[in-house]
Amino acid sequence: MTLVFRSLFLALSISLSLSALAEEESFSLDDVVEEPAAARSATTPAANYKLFGRMDLTSEFTPYDRDRLTTDNQFKTQHMLIFLSVQAQEDLSFQAEIINPESNFYFVNYELGPRTNLQFGRILVPFGETDYYHHLYGGNVNLDGAGIMFPNIWAEKGVNLQLSWGKRTLDTYWVSGINKLDGSQEPILNQSSNDSLQGGGVRWTESMGMSFRYRVSYYYTEWRPNSPLHAAGLDVKYSLPTNWGALQSIDMMAGVAVVDIQKTNTENFQKAGDFFEANFRLPKKHSIRLRYGTYDNDDRVEDEADLKTWSLAWKKRIRALNLMLEHQWNMEQVNESENDILRFMATVNF
Repeated sequence: MTLVFRSLFLALSISLSLSALAEEESFSLDDVVEEPAAARSATTPAANYKLFGRMDLTSEFTPYDRDRLTTDNQFKTQHMLIFLSVQAQEDLSFQAEIINPESNFYFVNYELGPRTNLQFGRILVPFGETDYYHHLYGGNVNLDGAGIMFPNIWAEKGVNLQLSWGKRTLDTYWVSGINKLDGSQEPILNQSSNDSLQGGGVRWTESMGMSFRYRVSYYYTEWRPNSPLHAAGLDVKYSLPTNWGALQSIDMMAGVAVVDIQKTNTENFQKAGDFFEANFRLPKKHSIRLRYGTYDNDDRVEDEADLKTWSLAWKKRIRALNLMLEHQWNMEQVNESENDILRFMATVNF
């Protein structure tokens, strides 16, 4: 990640905050789907519950690599998710993703007061942008659907206290900490913990006007006893309504995160990632998405884990069916490989 990109990112954040005009985008399942289909619900004497989910089939084409024994074209299911939402009583609810053990979450939300919520269980870690579940630091997801810098869906066992004042929200949390190690006995960030150590942090969220929002995040853990890990992030989101012909609006997101890893077997080092995304909304539920990101895996060296990625996607929504055609350019800093991806995804929300 270059100093120029970080400077442009901060300049963009400041300039956008001065011109917030449009309404905030609604919650969605992830960055591909703008609005989930209406959930079917049923009522029992004890509780109200809802079941809803997502399933997709993805066809990915990437150049053949004999060393990795892959084929040119692969069918994959990136998402097979079933969500359960239960309103046990007026101030107590339960939410869970119930069938995917690698990315599932489950937590109770207890409303302690009109501005205070307590969440406990396997919660979504309140770091960065979590409305879409996926973390985009580093740009696009890997070929196998895994996250680049953090887990694609980062959930850990723990507790979160959320306080709200108008358009401001403070999350304070304590969770199982990052502690899985690679072959060099250094922490792996994009895998969930094994629950042997704990960490915590805070996130401040503030909306300005109706269209601009920023989030500042901090996280701390010891990735092994007496070896600190600090993470900091800044994320912004802005929606710009337009009257430029067929272009209805431009929805933009950007983020940057830096992780400082201390007391390794050699020397301290940092990992860093950023991203920028723009969605151009067109008539008849068409849209064009542009996404860019960089990832510096280890500031001590340059290697093939250091990435720059671009992607350009066309998306179309037909009621509960979502179609996406995307080309992703992957550019390694060292030993560039022919691993660009052409992806077609058909998704159903139910």
